[in-house]
Amino acid sequence: MKKKKERKNVKFNIIYALVALFVFGVIIYRVYFLTTSKMVDGINLQEFASNRTTRKEVLTSRRGTIYDVKGNALAQNVSSYTLIAYTRASRTTNPNNPQHVVDIDKTAEELSKVLDIDKEVIHTIINRGFQNNLYQVEFGNKGRNLSELKKDEIKKLGLPGIDFIETQQRYYPYGNFLSYTIGYARKKEVEKEDGSKSEEIVGELGIEQGKNDELTGENGYTLYQKDRSGYKIAGTKEIVVEAEDGKDIYLTVDSTIQLFVEQAVNDMLANTTADFIDIMLADAKTGAILASYSYPSFDPNKRDMTSYLDRNISVPFEPGSTMKIFSYLAAMEHGVYNGDETYRSGTFTAKDGTVIGDWDRNGWGYITYNQGFALSSNTAVMNLTSKYMGADVLKDFYTKLGFGSKTGIELPKEASGKISFKYETEVLNASFGQG
Repeated sequence: MKKKKERKNVKFNIIYALVALFVFGVIIYRVYFLTTSKMVDGINLQEFASNRTTRKEVLTSRRGTIYDVKGNALAQNVSSYTLIAYTRASRTTNPNNPQHVVDIDKTAEELSKVLDIDKEVIHTIINRGFQNNLYQVEFGNKGRNLSELKKDEIKKLGLPGIDFIETQQRYYPYGNFLSYTIGYARKKEVEKEDGSKSEEIVGELGIEQGKNDELTGENGYTLYQKDRSGYKIAGTKEIVVEAEDGKDIYLTVDSTIQLFVEQAVNDMLANTTADFIDIMLADAKTGAILASYSYPSFDPNKRDMTSYLDRNISVPFEPGSTMKIFSYLAAMEHGVYNGDETYRSGTFTAKDGTVIGDWDRNGWGYITYNQGFALSSNTAVMNLTSKYMGADVLKDFYTKLGFGSKTGIELPKEASGKISFKYETEVLNASFGQG
């Protein structure tokens, strides 16, 4: 009887030993798995551990400034501030130097004097932070985008637990001045190559868009070990990667000339009405753009535009009488121009009977081609084209000069022109810049 009982005990001991050995083996495998695997249950253990013991703070880069040819800043970054209140008592380690809000009533009372927020609203926001054990609270739209002056005004109140988060925003000091050329930039959430997202100032029109890559800098960061409260552990190593600011851009535009152009448009609008007006002024010797204006304009600070197209860049237009210069040049280049030769001004009759006139249909009688050029005569270029050149010569010369192609101006959404004429009347109209 005793032997049977001993055999039974041995049997159970073996089973217990096997179970214990199996459990031990599972534990060993689990430990090995956890120490060698990067992902466990969908969690990156290395990142998880790092996030618990390290803190990374972004060092924001400055977007480049846009200047005119004289160095006047037309678009620049300015600091704005978001007001915050710390509502977790654990921030304070020295009672004589409190780092959290210690008197809600006084804080709400004082802040309401300098902010457009009711005292009761401020009190409710701060109190909610304490009740929910929040580290910090913000004060909505009225507590954001505060100026440097407003920040200093609040700091002078000396309220414990009140702090600011500095952010950058784009500012255009001259309002709607040169607005379509400068364009605008605004804050947007941008996804990085590594999949992370950050809020950046991104250009969406004009130079701000066309030169966005050059204007945009590269953010830096500081990386350090933190304690349970999120503070840097004294004596530990800190990694700092400095931010790289964006490049500044200098335009050929002269603000003085631009001002004269815009004033001239305003004077014209005072005496007449127009749906739109487009002006671009260039240096005839260098091609440098000295002024550019499109009406109606907009204020980049408000983005109150009625159209997202810069008509000077994105909308083709008939050049009009300026084209006569190039038609005369075509005749000279083709070797058929004789400035002393005469023709009858006033009207020109095409082969199909269409009559096309000068701007003064009475004309000036028989005059030379040189005189016709000085008088901006339509019939002068029509006679030259009909007698000596034709559609192919004219089109070939225009194409060589670059008409019908983009200029390559450093502004986005440039439209190319179009050289399209086939029939005689189309060719004649094109010779003096219409059709």
